[in-house]
Amino acid sequence: MRIPALIIISLQFVSSFVFSQSVSYKAQTVKESWYSPDSKSWGPEVFIKKYKYNSSGDTLEALIDDRQSMIIYKWERTINKLHQPVTEKMFVYYTQRDTWIFHEQKDYLYKDGLLIFKQHLAYDISFNVTKTKVFYSYDTKGRIAEYYKLDSIDEQWIKTYGIVHAYADSAGFLKTHTTTVYNPDQDKHVNDKKTEFTYDTKGNIIKKLVLAWQIDYNDMVYKWLGYNVDEYKYNATGVYTEHLFGQGMWPYQKYTDIQWYDWDKKQKASYIYHIWNTDKKQWDKKLRYKISYPDSVTSVTLIEELYDNFWILKFRETLVVRNGKKDVIKSEILDANDKWKVHNYILFEHTYDTSMNLRETIYSLQDHIQTELTPMYRYVYEDYVQIVGMDQARHFISADIYPNPANKFINITINAKKAIQSNIVIYDLAGRRMSCTAKTISPGKNTFEIEINNLEPGIYIIKIESAGGNVYSGKIVKTQ
Repeated sequence: MRIPALIIISLQFVSSFVFSQSVSYKAQTVKESWYSPDSKSWGPEVFIKKYKYNSSGDTLEALIDDRQSMIIYKWERTINKLHQPVTEKMFVYYTQRDTWIFHEQKDYLYKDGLLIFKQHLAYDISFNVTKTKVFYSYDTKGRIAEYYKLDSIDEQWIKTYGIVHAYADSAGFLKTHTTTVYNPDQDKHVNDKKTEFTYDTKGNIIKKLVLAWQIDYNDMVYKWLGYNVDEYKYNATGVYTEHLFGQGMWPYQKYTDIQWYDWDKKQKASYIYHIWNTDKKQWDKKLRYKISYPDSVTSVTLIEELYDNFWILKFRETLVVRNGKKDVIKSEILDANDKWKVHNYILFEHTYDTSMNLRETIYSLQDHIQTELTPMYRYVYEDYVQIVGMDQARHFISADIYPNPANKFINITINAKKAIQSNIVIYDLAGRRMSCTAKTISPGKNTFEIEINNLEPGIYIIKIESAGGNVYSGKIVKTQ
């Protein structure tokens, strides 16, 4: 399990770096209503959500009408050419007061495509304002080196929070990151946490150690708090098969005999769960988890508990149907009489129009209290608009770029749903094409080596383009 060398800040309400020319559609209105068992009918809408997009499918406005609380929330945002947010504003409309209140605003600043500054202003109903500034810095390889937060307290900017990243070597693996929380009232650090990573020769994490300190408010003394540890073991192919958790001086729990159904999707097929017995100083097996896939649709999950060295099946869950129109999931537990009893029976029903746009989803449930499957809520999708949107799902299951940062070449591994003719194109941040390599992508797993030795050090956008448009986009960092 590698730590990505190029760390992209993940922010709520931020679009991905995918610039597609494929035609797709998005619903501008989503209505949620709940089912009334007494009248056996759908009640009025409790939520109405409306969205406005640009031609690339980025959300520019969102309005949520909470009809239960009689409050309307509205978001507005502007974006740059890299589809990153520049300004986000939020307004709140109180129906009972018949007035809009400016609630909050976020401003973002970038350099060479990397976020370097974020400011957040928030107002309460009495117009009291909370101000926050966050600064980000990066090393020469485009990796986060430090970020810290300033809060406005009594009209003074006080540093209250910070994280420092330290990288191990030219391979780009994260060695440590340190978190600091500062209390300006006490003029003291109130919490510090340091995480250390250890790797094997293949770059896999074998140990993660978290050290913590915290202030004791009884005597105002800064004390050692303890540590947590995660340890991993891997098989010959580099997939981890054991994971141990420790707290303080003692191991706590671990997963062993881990088998993977699909490593790319991070789907476990089976494992055994252990708890550390402090009295006997030994590991006690507790649960055994198994999941099987009899066919391309059905999945069966089994959970067994260990009693007197015998595994007893206690829980099973079956994905009965998944065909785009229905998702049916049945969960059962073994009762005191060793009989299977339905614990949950969940049904998702999807309705599409002639253009295969989703128009309605109904969620129904039968749990251990209900005697029959009962509708619970539904979503209705309206006002579809055509956009030049992101259509990555039609072609790819996943794509990975490594090493990143890189000096002479990069590898691109793609899991494709179907065969397509494509060009792998590298652009600089000004949008100039630096290289173009034609490739045929086959169904399944594909790996291509792309030479970047002739590029100047810096950050670049890499795209996989086909006749239908751009279907994948990401970032790479070229080193010295």
